[in-house]
Amino acid sequence: MKIIGIDSGGTNTQAVLFSPAKTEYLFSLKNSEAFQLIKERALEFSSYPIALTGGEARKIKKLFPQAEIVSEISSIGIGGALLTNKKKALIVNIGTGTAMVSIEKNKTAHLGGTGLGGGTLGGFSQLIFKSRELDKLEKLAQTGKREKVDLTVKDIIGSGIGRVPASATASDLGKLASNNQKDLAAGLFNMLAESIATLAFFAAQNYRLEKDIVFCGKVAQNKVIKKRLQETVKMWGGKAIIPFRAEYACAIGAAKQR
Repeated sequence: MKIIGIDSGGTNTQAVLFSPAKTEYLFSLKNSEAFQLIKERALEFSSYPIALTGGEARKIKKLFPQAEIVSEISSIGIGGALLTNKKKALIVNIGTGTAMVSIEKNKTAHLGGTGLGGGTLGGFSQLIFKSRELDKLEKLAQTGKREKVDLTVKDIIGSGIGRVPASATASDLGKLASNNQKDLAAGLFNMLAESIATLAFFAAQNYRLEKDIVFCGKVAQNKVIKKRLQETVKMWGGKAIIPFRAEYACAIGAAKQR
């Protein structure tokens, strides 16, 4: 049986048409665009069972009274596990904020999270660059040099220390020797990715999941953030996995629960 899974968070909405044999990725859009598309395709969507999750799920349920709202925490864990074919992992979903969920034998547990996420980048981007378009910010960050705005461990003590290499960040934006937009963007992306990756590693360590850290959500697909997530987790001794179609994890997890 095919089921529509919709994950509607604080900023973006993802939808899939899920069956055990195949997943069709319907769309990943900003909420305003997604809600309009859902209204236009309401008749088509109504022909399937619908599972909803995320902070804006109740708005969509008004269009589909028959839809079922399911646990976002369970959706994150189940969806991340399905995308990676893992039975046991820490699933880190980076959306507007970030949630961390462990899964083992289909049982999920909410370990916590952080307010750092896409909303953080959007806020800083609006403040500094007068735009919330993260695609534009990403292009700036790709050619910027974070070392011009961040203090590294090498800057302070001349070398690495313990398990931390000389190139690691000692203080985000602590140098700020450049007001170049590209360097500022690179520093902001690094601050977000390193902070989330470090929190994720030490959360995973408590559950012996250091080699099974799965990053999902739309922000995790960002090229700059993806690279820093992987590098930071590796620095601490873990392994970061960012699956293809990572932004759809929660929508898939929702459909799987229906």
